Amino acid sequence: GSWSAYGATIYFHKEKLRFEPNKEDPFQKLMLPLLSSVAEFERNCILQRQREGIAIAKAQGRYKGRQSRFSEAQLDQIRTEFEEERNKTALAHRWGISRGYLYKIAAKGEASPA
Repeated sequence: GSWSAYGATIYFHKEKLRFEPNKEDPFQKLMLPLLSSVAEFERNCILQRQREGIAIAKAQGRYKGRQSRFSEAQLDQIRTEFEEERNKTALAHRWGISRGYLYKIAAKGEASPA
């Protein structure tokens, strides 16, 4: 479906354009895809520059991501309990984290040298 099939009216305030359903004219048929393509292009450029900036910062050692709220000793304790505990949901709840984060911590422990 097209946007007009849903009865949506699209406003471009800056450009002072209004696209209404069931009132499409040749100008609307030209401008709506054109404006949406330009907006998508701009968004992709922003994301690309962001990825490039993060890569440069990582190479310079300035971008390390979010710091863990747990110390290394706590992470080791979580990994030990992960191996012993059958109920992973209860373990995650006890530490106040999600099961996904619990498995991520456990996986990082397996990858690190002992």
